[in-house]
Amino acid sequence: MMDFLHALDAAMVIAIRIFIGLMFAHAVIGKVRNRELFIAVLANYRLVPKFAVPMTAWFVLLLEAGIVLMMPFDVTVQIAGGMAGALLGVFTIAIAVNLARGRSDIDCGCFQGEARHHLSVSLVARNLLLSAMCLLLAYAYTENISLMQLFSGLCAGGAMFIIYQVAGQLFALAEKSESFHRKVS
Repeated sequence: MMDFLHALDAAMVIAIRIFIGLMFAHAVIGKVRNRELFIAVLANYRLVPKFAVPMTAWFVLLLEAGIVLMMPFDVTVQIAGGMAGALLGVFTIAIAVNLARGRSDIDCGCFQGEARHHLSVSLVARNLLLSAMCLLLAYAYTENISLMQLFSGLCAGGAMFIIYQVAGQLFALAEKSESFHRKVS
């Protein structure tokens, strides 16, 4: 397995680093801007005692900020990848527990602001894929990077983030449209 991870193209590893870093940076900004909303979303999962929700929210925010700060540096990217994979794993378990409880109507808290996503199996699948990408970073190496690999990785990571954001907005619009049609019918 290590040979496979060592053989990953440096541009692909850089693209994943950029994408995951931007994804967590966006999440941190959203949580800071909408702190009270984030606390309410976290409380709505009903997995943390009410008295501990604000402290848990700060802990999640600090972990995500730490991931963002460590992702650009070769000496800390493996730690950041492991942390990001583990955090996404915790989020996935929280979603799965609430789905098992029949609580799919709550907001996942993935996109702060106008776009809302209800809990779904597709969110579990998405988070598992993102976790796998993060865990790749925990073991992948980028040695002897060429300027072209760096440029390609930066461009690909930025493009991945844009596509991810657009897809998130489209899914949120589809949910709003579906909800609107149910109310009208």
